[in-house]
Amino acid sequence: CNNAANLALELSRLCGEMQNNVHASGVGARLELQLAEREHVLGEREQALEKSEARTSELEKQLDAERRSAAERERYAKMNVEHLEARAAEAEQNVRQLRVEAE
Repeated sequence: CNNAANLALELSRLCGEMQNNVHASGVGARLELQLAEREHVLGEREQALEKSEARTSELEKQLDAERRSAAERERYAKMNVEHLEARAAEAEQNVRQLRVEAE
């Protein structure tokens, strides 16, 4: 009778352990699923970040090209202004000379 009680107690303990193991297994599976989902989201975010970094690099190159182009246009504009100022000074000199000759 004592043996039967011990066996029943052992069986009850083993059933409890099995239930705990099944529960732990379910919890572990849910955690693994959550981890997989988070890794997937992280992968998507990493891809988005890489695309964003590539786009930023592309825009920085375009900006540098625009700056170089603007500097080149500014240089040509200064040359044109200098040329026009020289022509204006030459024209003023011609006007003065014509006035002197006209007198």
